[in-house]
Amino acid sequence: MTVARRGRGGWVAALAALMLTACATPPPASTLVAAGRMAVQVAAVGDQAARGFNASFELWGQAERGELQMRTALGTWLATARWAPGQATLVTPQGENAYPSLAALSEQALGEALPLDALPDWLHGKPAPQWPHQPCPLQDKVCFVQA
Repeated sequence: MTVARRGRGGWVAALAALMLTACATPPPASTLVAAGRMAVQVAAVGDQAARGFNASFELWGQAERGELQMRTALGTWLATARWAPGQATLVTPQGENAYPSLAALSEQALGEALPLDALPDWLHGKPAPQWPHQPCPLQDKVCFVQA
């Protein structure tokens, strides 16, 4: 019986060591670009009323492929937008909708096609390479203008 207990104890020790190793192993490099709060305001145009919303967000990925998660101030999940080349998906409590692009997704959701694929670069303080840009018009400032 002593041998059996030692054997079982050995398995328990090996399993514990494996679990500790798994906990001690650093995760792969994160692609989290930014997390914070956002406010989106869309001005009234024609017969469409002005609209907007505030949310906390987590942005993962790059312009080509990524995910944007949005929550209320209290942490309730609002929506998740995911994109990859040639497709974008918006998941809300009401369901999931597919779009051909991130701009099409934002136009349907907000009434305005926004350059959401530029967010990862903008949050790093640099212009998005897929859009034209100009140097900062302000003297002694490091910035850029990008539409």
